[in-house]
Amino acid sequence: MDDVAWWLQGIGYLGSGLVALSFSMSNLRTLRRINLVGASIFATYGLLINAWPVVALNSYIVLTDIWYLHRLNRQRDYFSLLAISQTGSTYMTRFLAFHAEEIGRIFPAFDTQGADFKGWWILRDLQPVGLFVHRAVGEGHEEITCDFVIPAYRDLKTAQWFFEHGVGQLKETGTRALLTSSQDPGHQRYLSRMGFTSSRDGVYRMDL
Repeated sequence: MDDVAWWLQGIGYLGSGLVALSFSMSNLRTLRRINLVGASIFATYGLLINAWPVVALNSYIVLTDIWYLHRLNRQRDYFSLLAISQTGSTYMTRFLAFHAEEIGRIFPAFDTQGADFKGWWILRDLQPVGLFVHRAVGEGHEEITCDFVIPAYRDLKTAQWFFEHGVGQLKETGTRALLTSSQDPGHQRYLSRMGFTSSRDGVYRMDL
């Protein structure tokens, strides 16, 4: 490697670094995309230094990633809502306990022991992947006290479906706006992408 130019080594390190980084992704689509970019760069590195085993292996990885991404993009998810019927059920208790640290960071005021939860489980292909809890804070206004999707399904498709279709049930009951607040930068970016607008007092609002 001593006779390989520093910039060539940089390309190799960049490619291998992205491949390694991809395996830390919990979302499968993100994993495949980063792995695809990393393998492409590493295959280019192999071409530049005439390392044909490196080219062959990473070219195969690139083709595999493309094939799986194509399958993922063609996959049609089935979304639905399941109203929370029993606060304190065994499943809800375990769900909240398992994700307590992250829920507490994003929604520090959320009372996991509350006795009057109102909202839905968000189902994706009949699997409960999200929990949406809200409460009335004025006529026509509902505050989101918890809007949580498990890490493996955070490709925004779940949230986009809910805010495009699921909130229709709230509109039918007379809700005109959703309100929430956040001090978490990642959650703030998420709210902006979903169409919430922020005010100076840190409250985010979505008109329905």
